[in-house]
Amino acid sequence: MQFQSGLNRFYLYAVLFLAFNFVKLNAVCAENTVKRFDYIEGVTFVIKNSDSITGDGDSQILIERTGAPSFVLATLDALEFTDILKGDLDGDQELEIIAVACSRSGDDKVPFIFSSKDSFKQIFPPGIDEFPVMGKEIALTPYNEKLFLTVKCIVDYYDLGTPNLFVNEFYILENCELKKIREELVSGDHFNQKINEAVWCYRKGDSKNAEEMFQNILSSYPADLSQDIYGEIVFYKAEIRNKKKDFSSALKLYETFLASFPNSVLASEAKKQSEFLSRHSNVDFLATFTEINSLKSEGKAEEALAMLRKGKESVASDSIYPDYLVLEGELLLALGRLEEALEHYREIKSLFPKSEIASFASITMIEIQGEQDHENQPENATASKLAKDAIKQKPEEPEKIQASITIATTTAQINPEEPEKKQASESVKVNSGKLETIATESVRIKSDEPVKEQASEPVKVKSDESKTHADEPVKKSFQDKSKEPVL
Repeated sequence: MQFQSGLNRFYLYAVLFLAFNFVKLNAVCAENTVKRFDYIEGVTFVIKNSDSITGDGDSQILIERTGAPSFVLATLDALEFTDILKGDLDGDQELEIIAVACSRSGDDKVPFIFSSKDSFKQIFPPGIDEFPVMGKEIALTPYNEKLFLTVKCIVDYYDLGTPNLFVNEFYILENCELKKIREELVSGDHFNQKINEAVWCYRKGDSKNAEEMFQNILSSYPADLSQDIYGEIVFYKAEIRNKKKDFSSALKLYETFLASFPNSVLASEAKKQSEFLSRHSNVDFLATFTEINSLKSEGKAEEALAMLRKGKESVASDSIYPDYLVLEGELLLALGRLEEALEHYREIKSLFPKSEIASFASITMIEIQGEQDHENQPENATASKLAKDAIKQKPEEPEKIQASITIATTTAQINPEEPEKKQASESVKVNSGKLETIATESVRIKSDEPVKEQASEPVKVKSDESKTHADEPVKKSFQDKSKEPVL
């Protein structure tokens, strides 16, 4: 009996112990999933996450006001609110409420901004599923008598693991949008940080520092350099020399790169630049062309176009003239002047009727007309894709390029009544046997070139065929806002 009594007491103590710890655990969970912020007199902001353990359920911000019922300000399901900040981000002497939300599956954070006026209306981001600003940390930072929203982001053009390179981006609120005012790198001495900092400087147009950093990496971190990264550094150095108008050095570096890394994803771009520099000997014309191209890449298309047209006549008799014309068309398109661009490409076709540049003009005209007249019809996008694939094969003769374009436009079933497209459609009113012969002839290529060999049957090309991007040598794991290619 004494043994049984002792056993019962043991069970009782065990049940009480478990019950006490269960209550304690639930209290801790409740404490972790509900946060309160008394930022405005008479108003309390409450973060309520329904289940912080499994990650299921909604995350909400509630507003409690003295003498009034509470209401839900915002609800998320894929993200979870973690913090609330306050500050005047637009300088109007009124507070903004910044709710910070974190991904449930990672550590990326995004800001949601609410006005303290108009019943706390959300003013950023503008859409439900739009996250134009994202980073690993979000805070408020005073600077020069202004308050900035600071977002700490990973710079990982090369995702090589820790330690990472970070950049702090500083934003103000302007017209209900976050506007980036400046950015600061958080530098480090590790190879992972140095190589990403060099590419970051290159991307920002700081060629002087980028070139010095690339050279330092080659001499100071030889053991950390993979063959791919080494090759890409050679390519970047060629690009920098080219932008600095040191064309002879640039050409040598491009040729060195092509000889050592013929299978690199950057090889096609290096070949293009090498051939371009080899074709043209007038350094002054090359320098002007490079300067115009730099303005274009900086988003200064209007200034670039004015500069090009000012010197256009002086290069009319030089071999670089067709390149000037192509660049002029690109600038018109960048400025949205579609009608003017269409007329410009017609002029190119009339000046160089049996050349590769004429075929390129035909493709571009198809794209422009598709954008103008059939924006919502998918067959035009298909035609554009197939035509681009055709020109990328670069057949030996212009007639073959035109055949490829014809097949592309016919495959996409372009309306033959439209003047610019009618010519292409009429030329393929033949039987299937003849069309197959044209298709084969249009892409006759060397059998030892695997990329072109794959494209030897253009009529079988699908519109959703994946492409190899020569301007994206490194895949980024962190969401970069601009998504710009490294080049």
